[in-house]
Amino acid sequence: MKPLKLRVSKIVAFTFMTGGFLTWGSILYRENIVFFIKPSELIAQKNSTSQKSYKVGGYVLKGSIKKRIQGTLEFQISDHIYNLDKNNTITVHYNGVLPNLFGEQQQIVVQGRYINHIFLANIVLSKHDEYYRKK
Repeated sequence: MKPLKLRVSKIVAFTFMTGGFLTWGSILYRENIVFFIKPSELIAQKNSTSQKSYKVGGYVLKGSIKKRIQGTLEFQISDHIYNLDKNNTITVHYNGVLPNLFGEQQQIVVQGRYINHIFLANIVLSKHDEYYRKK
């Protein structure tokens, strides 16, 4: 093969391989990305089953945190910090270690299953604001 043809064929092969890897990576990335939904959106879904895992983001309601039997924690989350609509509230049960920023009227994201109007969380993540303040 002539040097020019060899060089062009290498460039074409490299371009196709790179395009294939990028396509494959974007398909895998799209399948694994999960956005969180609001509690009102979870309640509105009529076909929510125990087999599907959800990420739900909201505010922990003031006065709703309760310790249950065997270390299970129960609390309620809503779309807004001040729950104006009681229909947009879900009860969450969680058994595990809580993040340091977890508390009343704090934004959180919970991941788990929604069964019989109770959200059984296996992961609790706290959100913080974008401002850093020294203590």
